[in-house]
Amino acid sequence: EIAHRKNCRPDIESIDKALQKNFSVKKENLLTTIKKFRKLLQKIAEKEWTKITPKYDVRIIETPKYLVPFIPTAAMNSFASLTKNPFCVFFATTDAKGSPSNCLPDLLQTIIHEEYGHCVNFENSFTNFVEKLRIIEVLESSLSTPTTEGISFHRELESLEYFKSSLVFSQCRNIYS
Repeated sequence: EIAHRKNCRPDIESIDKALQKNFSVKKENLLTTIKKFRKLLQKIAEKEWTKITPKYDVRIIETPKYLVPFIPTAAMNSFASLTKNPFCVFFATTDAKGSPSNCLPDLLQTIIHEEYGHCVNFENSFTNFVEKLRIIEVLESSLSTPTTEGISFHRELESLEYFKSSLVFSQCRNIYS
């Protein structure tokens, strides 16, 4: 369907090239675009996927050059987790030596995974948003990474279903209006 819309061959490489051509984001606009998109996505996230603590504090920064080999696209890191003011840093890589998300669909998926998966999971847990957690329940363990990755990838699937149904709904509305 995408190949038909973009008038290209129906293979992954051709579709990717067409999407890059039509939806690319320049390196110098990457952080600004992330900040704009995340505000729009937060409304959708709260309505469709999960509640978000009112104490939500996520800071977007460009991945420092020395971390690009370890964070080729994006990542989240938590800080002050056992204080009254925990926060997250969302690292967004813009350096071409890494693998930055420089196409809107990729960028959208990256934001959903990092912010509405990892960051929301951390912030909701460490601000005791749903209920007061015992210290043993929030301490880092060998299960922390698989759990947060599972939540983040599931959030991507939820978002794909949401956007797919939204597109179908808008297409139907166009047909019948």
